[in-house]
Amino acid sequence: SGDCYDTKAARPLAESTMVTSVSACLSYAFGSKYLATGCPRSEGFECWRGNTIDQGASALNRAECAGMPLTNIGNGGSNNGCAGFPSGHYNAAFSGFEFPLGG
Repeated sequence: SGDCYDTKAARPLAESTMVTSVSACLSYAFGSKYLATGCPRSEGFECWRGNTIDQGASALNRAECAGMPLTNIGNGGSNNGCAGFPSGHYNAAFSGFEFPLGG
């Protein structure tokens, strides 16, 4: 649905792995109802999958998913170790779209 979620209180989706491309994340999440990305850092970014969204996860402003913290979810309002992939980049180009990797 294009939502962005606070992951501090509860991870929205149940399973994750680290990937280095949107296509790798799509392959990992194939067959799942939901896919999410998060915490881009030097070695890649988190790719999450699942069929339900944890009720403990609350929706945030979409800008949060583009690496611009607007809400203090426990990191002093910063991205902390989520420094971008590569560093400073919070989006990845994929099939003509800028895909937000999270912050």
